[in-house]
Amino acid sequence: MRINVGWIALAIAAIGAAALAVLFVITFGTARLADREISSLTFHQYQAILDFDDAEYVQDDPAQVARFQTLLTEYDVVPGQTVTAVEDSCDGGLSTTVELAYVDGGTAEMFLATCGEPAYDEFNAQATDLFTQWRLEQNPAG
Repeated sequence: MRINVGWIALAIAAIGAAALAVLFVITFGTARLADREISSLTFHQYQAILDFDDAEYVQDDPAQVARFQTLLTEYDVVPGQTVTAVEDSCDGGLSTTVELAYVDGGTAEMFLATCGEPAYDEFNAQATDLFTQWRLEQNPAG
């Protein structure tokens, strides 16, 4: 049996090129998702407290939305991809569900919790504080 070294080299080169293409898409595709401009944030918060205001709110002020975008960038969080919390595991913890609308028409969803994934504790805390501030500004009684 005769082995054609040329075909083996070609196969190895093709596999290498495919691996590089996948790596390129993962690296630069994710970067583009993280850099997408957010146009608005629709959110509601929940806490197991009697009469807690769990109404839906919208934040579409560009300066305010930019504050959240800054947090995403600072903590390397990509909405719809990075899992910062699955559930709130604290008794009495505060959770926030967020839908992001992008300028390009796309959307993504996120769940934040005061007791979420330990690697994202600081992000969850700062983002939760920001959404709480916006909720209270829009409904001072809540």
